[in-house]
Amino acid sequence: IGTITAAAFDKTGTLTEGKPQVTDIVGFGRPEADVLRLAAALETGSNHPLARAILERAASDNAAVPQITDAKAIGGKGITGTVDG
Repeated sequence: IGTITAAAFDKTGTLTEGKPQVTDIVGFGRPEADVLRLAAALETGSNHPLARAILERAASDNAAVPQITDAKAIGGKGITGTVDG
């Protein structure tokens, strides 16, 4: 059996398993379900860990994810696209 000689935590002292998860959605005046379905539409096809977290939440909420056109990933900034025309 091995011995632990060091443990590393982030600055807030939390320890994570390295798998992001969507825990809250804030719509700022728009229904949270709409925010989730639009975010999931934009993230469809991405293999980024945050995209996967959004898509997993959409699947667990049975969100109706619309089609996206003109999707374009902008490195380090996000993604753009047209949803619902």
